[in-house]
Amino acid sequence: MLARLGWAGTTSGRYFVRPGEVIFRPRGDRNTAVLVDDRFREPALVIVPLLILRPTSHLILSDFLAWTINQPPAQRHFDRVARGTNMRMVPKPGIENLTIDLPELGVQRRIVAVDELARRERTLVLRAAEQRREIATRLLGELATAASGTAGPPSVHGDFRYIFGMPDPKRAPRSGRTAHGPADIN
Repeated sequence: MLARLGWAGTTSGRYFVRPGEVIFRPRGDRNTAVLVDDRFREPALVIVPLLILRPTSHLILSDFLAWTINQPPAQRHFDRVARGTNMRMVPKPGIENLTIDLPELGVQRRIVAVDELARRERTLVLRAAEQRREIATRLLGELATAASGTAGPPSVHGDFRYIFGMPDPKRAPRSGRTAHGPADIN
């Protein structure tokens, strides 16, 4: 299907990637694609095993192509056509024969926009969870400090080795055997 859409691989010496092109990883457990967007300003050389996908047709958007390749149906296709046991690889015909459902360009744009919003939401949710954890840690530390009556961060002092089950080299185990945990430490 990609071949019929005007896909141009990295043949004929065109190994430099430009904005609007898609980089495909044909080797590994997951064969993913990423769009090179307009923020990419410097020329970059794409080396083997990566492939540059350059849709030349007016029927598919590059970012929609990258999104489609990363979806479960395309991943299942790559699982079926992949070769190798030690290093899994999708051969070029396996990429060229990928069947893609092509909605109209406006629908492709909306799909890509919603996917981008979902990625941004996931990032914000993870950041909010991390901030909640930091706040909880700080509040619990303040509570522990207030409860201990000290004016600084809580500390463990001399009981550190006992709390973590580490033997104290100054003390010998009672039975002459090696200490392994709090119960073995005098």
